[in-house]
Amino acid sequence: RIGFPAMDLPHLRYVTQAGGRMPPERVRDFAALADRQGWRLFVMYGATEATARMAYLPPELARTRPT
Repeated sequence: RIGFPAMDLPHLRYVTQAGGRMPPERVRDFAALADRQGWRLFVMYGATEATARMAYLPPELARTRPT
């Protein structure tokens, strides 16, 4: 919605996602974008009662195992 893929963010090192399930195709899209632009995508999982970040998907698996 905000045009994130077209933004020039040369100092961006990583992006995190938590708080709800991201559809696998969107994970793949963002993982591919991360590869092209040189940052890392961390998809995080956890119980909302405890915290939004109890575990994460390693960035190198985001394209092949996005769920």
